[in-house]
Amino acid sequence: MTAQTPFRLVIVDDHELLAATLSMALRLSGLDVETVAGPSTEAVVATVRRRAPVLVLLDLDLGPPLGSGLDLIPPLIECGGRVVMMTGVDDRVRLGACVEAGAAGIVSKSSGFESLLDTVHRAVDGEELLTNRDRDSLLSDLREQRRTLRGGLGAVAS
Repeated sequence: MTAQTPFRLVIVDDHELLAATLSMALRLSGLDVETVAGPSTEAVVATVRRRAPVLVLLDLDLGPPLGSGLDLIPPLIECGGRVVMMTGVDDRVRLGACVEAGAAGIVSKSSGFESLLDTVHRAVDGEELLTNRDRDSLLSDLREQRRTLRGGLGAVAS
């Protein structure tokens, strides 16, 4: 798929201003974009399924009542598109959990629009968005935290 080929993109973010502004900017770049918000995770998944996007830009912290976008990654992938996390979070353990759950990539909300646009097109073209090194490093940090937590729980149980 090239940059000239239209495709459907869905943005799932609890901040209406950010989602609407990002949607408008992506539309001006020639993309077919829709936004989805609550009121529940079930409603988000059902709406995304009906819209059948090629790509979902998913906020990691969706606020009440939706909570963590992490839980939405697998059901959104089952809707048929790739999921790219869009977040201001830099906690490598949480980002590793996103990768483990199936997120194709991660876009920092502090990155520029051109970077986001490049990531969107690369994701749609099926490119790898994370290097093997970055993916392995994030997953390693996640596993290390789990080992640490299991060790701490074992000491408490003794």
